[in-house]
Amino acid sequence: MWTAFTIKGKIFLPILVVWILLRVSVATNFVHPACCHEGSEKVNGKIHQCFEQRPGKPCHKHFFLLDIEGRPPLCINPDSDWLRSKMNKEHLKCPPADKHRG
Repeated sequence: MWTAFTIKGKIFLPILVVWILLRVSVATNFVHPACCHEGSEKVNGKIHQCFEQRPGKPCHKHFFLLDIEGRPPLCINPDSDWLRSKMNKEHLKCPPADKHRG
């Protein structure tokens, strides 16, 4: 009996630790999409965070990533007049996304 328990415990414990770490990271961090390939001009909703995806590695196109309440992260075109207005009028800051990617 102890042998079976020890083997199950050795398998169960690492799985439990990984599951807990994933749950904590999802609950506390803004999760970025891998890379934006197309984007919108404008979105509705309250912006919680904004990040700039600059061209280079790993992403090759320029976009802004927005964390909007109740939605997954959204990609916005860098030439969006709506976003530029938000950045100027509401002092929206969009640091580089590569510093925040996991």
